[in-house]
Amino acid sequence: TAGDGLMIIFQDDDPEVHACAAVQTALSIRDKAERINNELQGQFEPVTVNMGINSGQAAVGSTKFEGAAGTRWTFTASGPVTNVAARIGAFATNGSIYVGEATARRLSDAFDRRRLGQQLFKNVSEPVPVYEILGLRNRMVSAVA
Repeated sequence: TAGDGLMIIFQDDDPEVHACAAVQTALSIRDKAERINNELQGQFEPVTVNMGINSGQAAVGSTKFEGAAGTRWTFTASGPVTNVAARIGAFATNGSIYVGEATARRLSDAFDRRRLGQQLFKNVSEPVPVYEILGLRNRMVSAVA
């Protein structure tokens, strides 16, 4: 966690497996947030969860924090891949799930996505191709059938 953000790290020997797992998890989080918002409508302001996903190699490890509340350890990833993921997530609005090009390439045809074009982000030297995840294609096919 960092402020109001959350980083989830997916790892698998097959890059397609962890990219699909990350997107499926994001879709589940979005669905759960929508259900909670519907259940609590009129009682609380709705919660919007915007998500950015990027794939690639990152430096991972533990970090020790000393503070007034004591010592705590956190496991995190850092580097350009995580920076771009954070920028993509900050670019997302209205509960959208946006992914970088490496993730989009690794996804199976099970996910519908739409290309949003090249985006410029703070502290990223080159434009980043971004895609919006529209949903799970198999779910939409079975809902029609």
